[in-house]
Amino acid sequence: MDRRIMADSRQRKGNARQPARASHGAATTPADWMAAEDNYVQVHVGERSHLLRQPMRQLEARLDPERFVRIHRSTLVNLQRVQELRPLPHGEYQVILRDRTTLKLSRGYRERLGLLLAQG
Repeated sequence: MDRRIMADSRQRKGNARQPARASHGAATTPADWMAAEDNYVQVHVGERSHLLRQPMRQLEARLDPERFVRIHRSTLVNLQRVQELRPLPHGEYQVILRDRTTLKLSRGYRERLGLLLAQG
């Protein structure tokens, strides 16, 4: 697990959009999903989220590709959190996570996600 995914546990409360500083200790809770916001990544862990000052492509390059997969041009998801895929019109799908979070799966990313889910 990438150590920079988790924000320092002492991060100031009340401002979940504040850029998080990288933790140099081991991550204790893996991210559920991540969303790109310009040169930042919003990392969602349970009910909390942390903003990392790092482009999505750089973060994705350092993550385990069999655990974290891109499902949309701006979204990565932890495969262990995926509960269900629901078809939508035009070949797109909704990805439903175990906590009932609903994310959009684009057509171009469906095949790889399907293969990885079938393996796991």
